Amino acid sequence: MQALISVALLIGPASFGFLFDWFGNTTPYLAGGMLLIGSWVMTTITIANPSILIRSTEDPEAQV
Repeated sequence: MQALISVALLIGPASFGFLFDWFGNTTPYLAGGMLLIGSWVMTTITIANPSILIRSTEDPEAQV
């Protein structure tokens, strides 16, 4: 279920921005779509794998 939500979060803004660029040929919508996709990807990765945030702050010498 979590993977399905992640896929939906990634595909949603991507298809939205692509449709606007395909039918309207408006570059601002495409740029806004790319910004939206970037934030969506970072949010999805953080939700799917919270250990990324923990890994960046842990002590490197703690790993054996």
